[in-house]
Amino acid sequence: MNNPRLWSLASVIPALLLLVFLVLQTAFIYLDYQTKSERLLLQSREEVLGKVNKLQQSLSDALMRHDNAVAERELTLAALNDNVSQLLVLDENAEVLLSNQMSLKFMFASAVLPEFEWADFYQARDKNRLLYQYVDADKTIYVYAPLQLARKDHSLKRNNTGAIFVSYSLVKPYQTLLTNTVQDSMKNALVVAIALFTLTLLLVKMIISPLNRLVQAAQQLNSEDAFPPLKEGQGEIGLLQRAFMAMADKMKLNFEQLSASEQRWHYALSGARDGVWDWNIESNQVFFSTRWKEMLGYVEEEIGDDIEELEQRIHPDDLTDMFACLRLHLAGKTPFYEHIHRVQCKDGSNCWVLDRGKIIEWAEDGKPSRLICTHTDITEYRNAQDLVAFQAYHDEVTQLPNRRKLLEHLEIEINRSKQSQQCGCLLFINLDKFKQVNDVHGHMAADTLLRMVAKRLLQMMESGNIVARLLGDEFAIVLPQLGDEPDRVAELALGFAQAVRKRIASPFVLQGQRINLSCTIGITLFPDGEYSATDILRQADIAMFHGKEDGRDMIHFFSEEMENRVQRNHNLQQMLRLALEQDEIKLFLQPKADRKGNVVGCEALLRWYQPQRGWISPSEFVPAAEDSGLIIELGNWVLTQSCLMLKHWQDSALPEQFKTLSVNVSPKQFLQVDFVEQISQIVKQSQINPNLLELEITETILVSQLDDAVEKIKALRAFGIRFAIDDFGTGYSSMSYLSTLPITALKIDRSFVEHLETQVSQQAIVAAIIAMAENLGLEVIAEGVENVAQLNFLKAKGCALFQGYLFGKALAAEEFSRNLLPKTAPELSAAVIRREQAITQ
Repeated sequence: MNNPRLWSLASVIPALLLLVFLVLQTAFIYLDYQTKSERLLLQSREEVLGKVNKLQQSLSDALMRHDNAVAERELTLAALNDNVSQLLVLDENAEVLLSNQMSLKFMFASAVLPEFEWADFYQARDKNRLLYQYVDADKTIYVYAPLQLARKDHSLKRNNTGAIFVSYSLVKPYQTLLTNTVQDSMKNALVVAIALFTLTLLLVKMIISPLNRLVQAAQQLNSEDAFPPLKEGQGEIGLLQRAFMAMADKMKLNFEQLSASEQRWHYALSGARDGVWDWNIESNQVFFSTRWKEMLGYVEEEIGDDIEELEQRIHPDDLTDMFACLRLHLAGKTPFYEHIHRVQCKDGSNCWVLDRGKIIEWAEDGKPSRLICTHTDITEYRNAQDLVAFQAYHDEVTQLPNRRKLLEHLEIEINRSKQSQQCGCLLFINLDKFKQVNDVHGHMAADTLLRMVAKRLLQMMESGNIVARLLGDEFAIVLPQLGDEPDRVAELALGFAQAVRKRIASPFVLQGQRINLSCTIGITLFPDGEYSATDILRQADIAMFHGKEDGRDMIHFFSEEMENRVQRNHNLQQMLRLALEQDEIKLFLQPKADRKGNVVGCEALLRWYQPQRGWISPSEFVPAAEDSGLIIELGNWVLTQSCLMLKHWQDSALPEQFKTLSVNVSPKQFLQVDFVEQISQIVKQSQINPNLLELEITETILVSQLDDAVEKIKALRAFGIRFAIDDFGTGYSSMSYLSTLPITALKIDRSFVEHLETQVSQQAIVAAIIAMAENLGLEVIAEGVENVAQLNFLKAKGCALFQGYLFGKALAAEEFSRNLLPKTAPELSAAVIRREQAITQ
């Protein structure tokens, strides 16, 4: 109850009214007393002066007659007033002649009266002036009045002048006045007190009691009891009660709605499993919800209510940014606060949270005073997001950076090299014949081997270097800042590439077996002009590709010549597409002859006449067709044209000695899933004798897909089509397949025939091939026979069929047809056109 704000109005109002009354009553008594005191002083002055004037006449007459008895009587009568303290008659020397006190006679006034003033006495005696003085301290009136005295006998003066001294005390009159004034005021005070008491009763009844009931009713708003009915008060109190009851009803409705909303919010938080922290900014205290603590692995009592409990658990790398974001919201620069950061859990791990909040209260000075935020655990989402981001920049098998990451890093290093004038290099690594590992051991084992290779490459990396896996069996290494001299940088790059090749050549142990690998590496330096990262990677790829062409297990530096060759190859591919559409590709035939020189067959060859460039060699455009995939379309075209021509020959009295028309099949074409169906359909539509058609394949097909090759060859052999192994002896296949494959012929490559006259080793190889074919029941065709010496050697060893310039060069199909068929046969072109139209229909 020490707080005045808690005092009851039933006590405060009467006390205030009493206090006001006392103050006013005191002021009234004081003013009334002052007024009456002034009036009393004025009356007393007039009374004293009147007495003094009478005494002047009466005493002067008596003393002039020397009638002292009369003078004493007059003085005694005047001194009968109780207020007269001193009444003296003084001679010219201020000696007391007469006094109301006999003890003072014949004494000097200055000796017996402390209040006596000589100056006032002299003025009264000498100047014949009456002097009046009121001393408030003594409450006394002093009067000095001149008085004519009788002349002394011995004096020469006619008369003497003395003075009357009067001391008139107002102490008792003032006391009487004060007593009377107070007594009169008490009568009025009693009346006023009764009025105040009555007013207090009315205030209690009409204001305080209704307000008390209103307070009691308001206190029940926090309880579950219904709001009690109130006896309606008078006037404004009644209006206040009605307004309060309306407000109470509205508050009750709002409380119910708030409670429902709070329940929904609670259920939403419970369902979302979010934690809440409520920060009182002014006191720096924070309420942490139970769920908030559970998210971090704490129980209720393990976390206090200070803001440092939150601050010390935020990851140091996220703390500055988090508080910067929070300060922006507290400064009113953002509509709400939202930030993603890591919070340390009890076990030392970090969980990712989405922290969202908003200011809900402000202080009187407008500054925020309360902030409520929620924590949403997004650890799983963030981990998934990080995994997606990692997978976007890393290879799934080896966990190395992928092509995208490599290009970004390479672009940075190129720009850095331009600024520092320091050269770097890019190594493009391709594992040789890795597909064989995949085919023999399976994809999982191949992936394991890739991870082994990646581990070895990582062990060679130094700070600033990066190794990435591109596609399949391709890796790339960036070596930045190697020096400012390109020649020296090239030496360092070559040395590192040789070390890489040596590390990869060291045997791997996979599934208990030793695996030997080799690699081909392409190298390019940067920066080189304004080439981008993509350009640099393409240059290293080109260098690696040329290493593959040179026989694998090679290291090649990129050169502009390589790039020009690639560009020429690209241009050639574009021209080749157009050539197929514009019928620029021509079919040529080279004859096959027997030992007597008779034409017993031919090989279909392609020739390309480009209007701007003229004749383009097959050795130039066939590889381009292989690279671009056009070889499949081109092969189908050759096969179709050859079958149509063969059908024309059959219909035009084909010589009996003519046995086969050979068509080369590329590996890509042969490995098509529907290869057997395509060949069968072409043969059926062209209506040729399949025994006259021979397909030439290379040993490369047998090495990569032996089982598939056997199945396809058997299917087509059953259909009647013959098969020959082209360029026999130049591949890396095992001879064992010859006993299992249903082939019909072997073709000795021209590289063996070319040096028969001078190289004994070539003679031995050719003799062995002929002997082996004879023992296996296979025909042998020798390619590239250009002179009689070669022919005689081949005949001597038992070769029966020959092909080469000695027997005729390749001729256009029309010319070859005219030479082959009787003169009466129709022209080839017209017959082929009719057959094509028939097949189309």
